[in-house]
Amino acid sequence: MPEKMIEKAETAEKLFPEKRKIIHFMQPHYPFIDSDIDVGGYGHAFQEDNGASKNIWQQMEGGRKDHEEVIQAYKDNFTVMKPHLKRLQTLLTGETYVTADHGNLVGESGFYGHPPSSRAKPLRQVPWDNISDLD
Repeated sequence: MPEKMIEKAETAEKLFPEKRKIIHFMQPHYPFIDSDIDVGGYGHAFQEDNGASKNIWQQMEGGRKDHEEVIQAYKDNFTVMKPHLKRLQTLLTGETYVTADHGNLVGESGFYGHPPSSRAKPLRQVPWDNISDLD
């Protein structure tokens, strides 16, 4: 959770003020904070009426989960993160940048999630912004 990561970042800054730090938040990636969306996968799959397990990407692909609802959950996760990122700006010395580990497909070219065989641009293009540009 973001609060715990801020605590860890603050500790790292106090112990190693001269070192560079990589603070990796999960958000805006799922799990979605303050959302009732069951993303499935990783052993937490949605159960179909017939007992079959479906993760969030399979639910979207099958039309059981609305694309806009999932996109909004990502946006909401980022909104939750912004004050924590701003807090980092006051905790860390030097320049602070925000990036992400990967994207997810939400229907582009008929794909969902991040299938290992896909080379789609949203999976390879990683954002990189100065934290002061997040306003």
